[in-house]
Amino acid sequence: MESLSVALVSLASVVLVLRQTDATVPLAAALGLVVYVVGTVVLKLGKALIYPFYISKLRHLPGPKDNQFLVGQGIRLLKAAGPNDLYLEWVRKWPDAPFIRHLSFGNSEVLLVNSLDAAREVLQTKAYSFVKPSFFVKLVGEIVGIGILFSVGDQHRQLRRITAGPLSKPSVRKMLPIFKDKARELSVEFDTAIGEDKNGVVEVEALMNRTAFKVISTALLSRDITEFRSSSSPLSFEECYRAVLVPPLLGKLITFLNPFIPLRWLPIEANRAFIRANTALRGMLTELVEERVQQVQQDKKSGQSDEKADTKDFLTKLIEANLAEKKGVSDQMLVDLIIQGVSAGHETTAGALTWTVYALIKYPDMQKRLREEILAAQHKQPDLDAATIDSLPYLNNIINESLRVWSPSLMAPWEAGEDVVIAGVLIPKGTTVTTIPAMVHLNPAIWGEDVDVFNPDRWDSTTGAAANPFASESFINGPRTCPGRALALLEIKTVLVEMMSNFSLEAVDVDVGQKYWDRDYVQALEDQVRLLSASLEQSKESSSSQSTSPASQPSPSEPKQLPYGPKMLKALHDFGSVKWADVTGRDGLPMLAGPGRFSFYSNTLLPTFEDGTKPSPPPKEVMSKETFLLEVASNLSLKQHLKAHFLDNINPYYKFIDPVWLNFSDLFPHNDTALQFLYSALFAAAAYSSPVATREIADAFMTYAEGLVQQCYLEHLCLPVLQGLMIIAWQKHVMLDAAKGHLYHYMAIGLSNHLKIRDLPAQERTVNDVATIRTFWSLFFLDRISTPKLGASTAIPWDPDNITPYIDTVSPELVDVTALSFDHHCRLYNIQQRYIDVMYSPNFQQRPAAEKQAIFAKANNEMLALRKKIDRRLYISRNVKPDRVQVVFWITYHSILINLYRPVLNPKDPGMVHNIPTAFRSSTASAMAITRLLKSLQASDEIKYLPPFIIYHVFRAALVHGLNLINAEEAGGQRMSSGNFWSCFRVLGELSGIWKELSEGTMPFVLMATRGWGFQEEVGGTEEDDEEEDDYEAGINDLLGELEGEVV
Repeated sequence: MESLSVALVSLASVVLVLRQTDATVPLAAALGLVVYVVGTVVLKLGKALIYPFYISKLRHLPGPKDNQFLVGQGIRLLKAAGPNDLYLEWVRKWPDAPFIRHLSFGNSEVLLVNSLDAAREVLQTKAYSFVKPSFFVKLVGEIVGIGILFSVGDQHRQLRRITAGPLSKPSVRKMLPIFKDKARELSVEFDTAIGEDKNGVVEVEALMNRTAFKVISTALLSRDITEFRSSSSPLSFEECYRAVLVPPLLGKLITFLNPFIPLRWLPIEANRAFIRANTALRGMLTELVEERVQQVQQDKKSGQSDEKADTKDFLTKLIEANLAEKKGVSDQMLVDLIIQGVSAGHETTAGALTWTVYALIKYPDMQKRLREEILAAQHKQPDLDAATIDSLPYLNNIINESLRVWSPSLMAPWEAGEDVVIAGVLIPKGTTVTTIPAMVHLNPAIWGEDVDVFNPDRWDSTTGAAANPFASESFINGPRTCPGRALALLEIKTVLVEMMSNFSLEAVDVDVGQKYWDRDYVQALEDQVRLLSASLEQSKESSSSQSTSPASQPSPSEPKQLPYGPKMLKALHDFGSVKWADVTGRDGLPMLAGPGRFSFYSNTLLPTFEDGTKPSPPPKEVMSKETFLLEVASNLSLKQHLKAHFLDNINPYYKFIDPVWLNFSDLFPHNDTALQFLYSALFAAAAYSSPVATREIADAFMTYAEGLVQQCYLEHLCLPVLQGLMIIAWQKHVMLDAAKGHLYHYMAIGLSNHLKIRDLPAQERTVNDVATIRTFWSLFFLDRISTPKLGASTAIPWDPDNITPYIDTVSPELVDVTALSFDHHCRLYNIQQRYIDVMYSPNFQQRPAAEKQAIFAKANNEMLALRKKIDRRLYISRNVKPDRVQVVFWITYHSILINLYRPVLNPKDPGMVHNIPTAFRSSTASAMAITRLLKSLQASDEIKYLPPFIIYHVFRAALVHGLNLINAEEAGGQRMSSGNFWSCFRVLGELSGIWKELSEGTMPFVLMATRGWGFQEEVGGTEEDDEEEDDYEAGINDLLGELEGEVV
């Protein structure tokens, strides 16, 4: 109205000038513009400097008088320690006033509701006399639209009718399975933090935000809309949502100023990004609404609507309620309702959950009491229904008290749409009236003098003012109450029930007492995403431009400046380039040999010609075949022990054979030739690692098996022969008998050509089909882990991607962690073979930088994708002792992550050097995870039951720990403990009792490699300094001395 008055005055001045003078039209128009600008300025100054202090009918209301020029209390409110501090100070100063008046920016008047009677009139009896302030509509409306938040009058009443049914308590209770499912996903996050990192530290706020977002999107739309996209935009829902609601700094500034100064029209990237995301967001939701409207109408015509009553989501019920109206709202209004439901629903619920968890951590006795209540209820009803959850008294008290003390909604601003009298105060039209939940929740006059104390028991018997419905304003009240109240409360309760029944929560100060790798582990998970993003971005660049001008390429001898010293750079080059030719043993010969980069240990080199001057080693003394057969045939206990040892400690990791195939092993050697071969190979493998069988017995079984190889290979082609060859090849590789290991290995691969592998539905697979598929996966796994070689592709003539997964051959009721671990191991090694091994190929370093970056990005992406698909039964929980196969799987997972990062750690590769700090930090996190997992097995004395391929994983972790020691020593900072490095050695020492050759081949190599880098520290450990040196540490010192050619 004021602007219209100024405009009329300026127009009148133009007309008057034209009539009374000879002025031209342009001159008169300019004069009118000046009058308009001056009039507007005078009006604004008058409203800011005169009206609030001398004219306003509200100036006599109590409130702070220490206003700052033109901003009132606005700056003080922004700079206050907490969002409610000044408001609570004013409540205590004027406890009986119905309203407290303060001035805000531009000295605009704001009335704060300060009594329950005033709150009841504003929110209930005269609710429709108020609308949302115009600045708030401009600020939020361009994002969330009109919807139920900004609608008024009949339109608002209609929207309440439409949403009442879909969001009623009975409807919400039908969504309980969704809440439980997402709550269990949260438990998996906790299990991951406990099981892998071994410290159990999580960032609660981020987890609650993610969980609440998944719940609200699934409940409203029957789908996790994180990756939902429209047909007209490449942006996902989450990308649009973040761009609109969490823009960069400039975007935030424009959003804040736009209600006062129109800036959205400016042609800058921040505005274009906002408009692009907002348009895409609304476009994809419009498509979804239109699609669902058609589906609802189709179901109604076909009579299927009632049949789907129990499975309908909020959107479907909303559309049905809208169609039932005589004149329903538009599809765009439904889109507004969805956006408001997602944005308001997930933010406030996440906040409430976060603060409730904080309270339970702060008051452990309350946490214990709540857990006891939940467990008692679950004892009577293991799978709690919604009615039972809603009826848990202490759970309700905890949530109510949390909402009182830490209300997730800070304020609800309103504007008088007409002159209205509230609590005896005449409020002029246009006045801002704000309800602040904290002013009611933390008011001593309502809740007593202990108002600041978190006391859930106060809700058992609320009396007086505290019993007034308007004493609790977390969800507002009256016609403007939050329509999703029932949904939010049941969601909060379901998540708390899941958490309290499975976990104990404690506070952690991440800045005090945390080891450096704990922070890095969390950072490393984010680094994977950053590395992937950077890699994808760089891979888009044309590699041709880099290769056409060799002169423009940085010289390999001039690597990018890195925050490492010369020792560390050399060590990174050795580790990253995987060239170990200069690592030699005491005899001066390379310690590693064979094809593929980073191949196998070798104690001998093949000479050019046979040297007749050197005497041949004497043949092993093995009992005669007749003696062996006679002794074995009658020794049933030995055969049963070896069978049990194989099935318990070897077969779970390799799945060489189905246990039912050993039903006739007690009859050995009185079996047919193929089974004799299989059983003798199996008994030999078991005997070499058995604590009962002697080496002589093991050698005798192996000799007998090898004696049958040629006959079986030529005359008895069948699965038992292939399985026997795999077992012998595995044992020879473990014993570092590389020649025979590869001989039998490739014989097995040759037989795999004859496998008849058919891709059939589960119901059509025969026993033979299942056995064939399982044998293939066992061969594939053996091929990938038999030696530590990298970059050598498999010779198996089958594509694993086209073979039925191992887990699909196991009946669902028989799936256990052993089957899951083997299946996931195969998935891991398939990713390594397809996407990581290429980075170890001889020509990888010569490829253009963009191409290498793209290869690395693809491999990183595949590992991230696999991580999302890992079966939750493989996650390790603090409450349950994990199976060894679970621990082995996670050790393998982190070892393959180290393999992923190694090729990008070469500081002499200028095209990849920018990845090094992040990749090194991630490698360290994985090495730490491996070490913690190993320590957990040491505590339970289960190290000796680990499979031999774990040695390669420990080997890699030890080298990464060595890199960190070099880096810390050279940086000159605080000296880092070498306990983790030597912990890996302790494990290798323990494993040498079972897998002697492999462990004893690994330990010298690690020591020589790290010594070559400059690591000179003597053996240390995790024990106290005053402990006596144990035999293990003495043994390592002896080994160090031997490597240096001296006696210790």
